Amino acid sequence: MVTLACQRSAVVRRQFGRIGGSRAVMACALGLGFALTGCMVGPKYKVPSAPIAERWRAAQDARISGDPADPKEWWKVFNDPVLDSLIQTAHKQNLTLQIAALRIVQARLRNSLVWLMELSPIPVGPSASYMHSKHSTTVKPDVSVTWPNPPPPLAGILKSQLPQISVSPEIDKYSGDISILWKPDIWGGTRRRIQATAAMVAAEFASYDDALVALVAEVASTYVRIRAYDEQLGVLRENIALQEKLLKGAQDRFGKNQASEADVHLATVLLRDTQAKVPLVEMALHEAENALCVLLGKAPGDIRTELGAARPIPIAPAKVAVGVPADLLRRRPDVRRAEREAAAACAQIGIARAKLYPSLDLFAMFGVASSFTGQLFDSASHTSAYGGSVSWNPLLYPATIEMIRDADAQYQGKILAYQESVLQAAREAEDAAARFTKAHDRLQALTDGVAASKRAAEVSTAKYQDGSVAFPMPLESLRYLESEQSQMIEARGSVALNLIALYKALGGGWEIRQGQDLLSDENRQQMRSRTDWKTFLGPRDLKTKEK
Repeated sequence: MVTLACQRSAVVRRQFGRIGGSRAVMACALGLGFALTGCMVGPKYKVPSAPIAERWRAAQDARISGDPADPKEWWKVFNDPVLDSLIQTAHKQNLTLQIAALRIVQARLRNSLVWLMELSPIPVGPSASYMHSKHSTTVKPDVSVTWPNPPPPLAGILKSQLPQISVSPEIDKYSGDISILWKPDIWGGTRRRIQATAAMVAAEFASYDDALVALVAEVASTYVRIRAYDEQLGVLRENIALQEKLLKGAQDRFGKNQASEADVHLATVLLRDTQAKVPLVEMALHEAENALCVLLGKAPGDIRTELGAARPIPIAPAKVAVGVPADLLRRRPDVRRAEREAAAACAQIGIARAKLYPSLDLFAMFGVASSFTGQLFDSASHTSAYGGSVSWNPLLYPATIEMIRDADAQYQGKILAYQESVLQAAREAEDAAARFTKAHDRLQALTDGVAASKRAAEVSTAKYQDGSVAFPMPLESLRYLESEQSQMIEARGSVALNLIALYKALGGGWEIRQGQDLLSDENRQQMRSRTDWKTFLGPRDLKTKEK
């Protein structure tokens, strides 16, 4: 390692005389350091290209429109105030979201640390000291000699002047100083580090948005499933009532010798089979309610107060505007995060490349020192020191080259990860749009089937009672009715769930956090009870609003 250093100091002028021009020299050194910080090594970042189609394939269906989409609060298309309220509560109280908000705070702190610790001069101190020393009277005392240093014209005249000799058995010394260290960012390594940490702040915001998109979609999906289970229970109870009526009719006819015992047993089997489905649906409903509690940041328990009375499954619109695929690049949080991670990786190349070149370190110390407190702040008691060093280790050149190559490989990997995220986003949106339209088709077919099954059950049951048809006909008609109704409820829920998946694939829903405090009041209060956050150099008052 090669190190070149220079240093100049001015000590107590009362003892050593006046040194002029120190401030000017230091100012020149600082000015030189600032002048050298205009360069930044490493590649200049630009957003990677991404393979994206001009229009959606699913837009060939009339129900998928290429009109501009506005999915900021997409759940309002269901016109369900209970769902609106649940999403607002989850946004404020969900713990996963709070963890994501704290990661934003941490990322901003790391960015601030680079500014404070590496880019700007670092004050060391101030410091103050007092020292009293006393020499033994039985030991030869220390002797200090001050030789005169007159100007050349007086050298001959004062040639015979004796040096000043002083013996001090006791010494008092009062001093105070402040020191400043600075490493000018000549090659831009620190500025690249700031770029990297700033990019990661944006990436953490995108991670928060991604968590919010997932949360909103999960709350809506869980709510739809709860309403579907409610409706399923209602349909099962209706079918149980119809099947009980059929069983009673079979028993009556068997008692009159108008039907066989087999009719009674078959009706009993159908009834018990339907009754056995009720606990399964109730169990699924219980689990869905517990899942919703956790999404709302609450302990699992009774959530019927928030849900209110049973409501039908939210009705999805028949037509959805999805915009164009290019909208995903700005809207999808996971795509934005991948792009910001690529930007951070690009900056890492510059950080590694800056280590190839020499580094400059500057320091300065200003203070006072005197044996008398009354003279401590006199101009003659001022002390100062300043200097700098240049260091470079050419032996590390091969290792540094390997670091640069490693950073470049990581950057290329992030470019590919960004492109992959765009492809996956487009695939998810296309799949969700196709599932939405096909679920609509299935629902229409099942709706027609349920209407036919209801009519068949009514007619066959009535004819069985008057003996016009044999028992298998009403039995099968009721079996088909229960099956068709269950499938129709599942299909209605599927339409709503696929619409939710489509809006999630489009990256909608994260915009509700704009202008909001991402950290809850409870979390802020807990943090303030442990640590002083008043001087936090990120967002004021622990707010994590994006700039």
